[in-house]
Amino acid sequence: MDPKQEQKMLKEVREFLLQLALELEASAAAARKAAELVYDRGEKARQQTWPQVQQMYTRLSQANLLLQNLKTTIDDALKQEENGQSQPTKK
Repeated sequence: MDPKQEQKMLKEVREFLLQLALELEASAAAARKAAELVYDRGEKARQQTWPQVQQMYTRLSQANLLLQNLKTTIDDALKQEENGQSQPTKK
């Protein structure tokens, strides 16, 4: 893999990792809020629990998609690297 391709791949990986971290943080925050609300004695608070759980599921789903994209990017980079190394060098 040439240096330009490598830099592009590293940039993609970094972006996926940052997005993944943000999605996981948002999911964790929603789960934490749902946990607080579920034991609240007020009916209104308990009604707010379900939207927090939905937010948690949505963020986890998005994180899963990002993780799959990250895996694909890394797999593709490894294949390119293997193909580059398996080709004979020209003299």
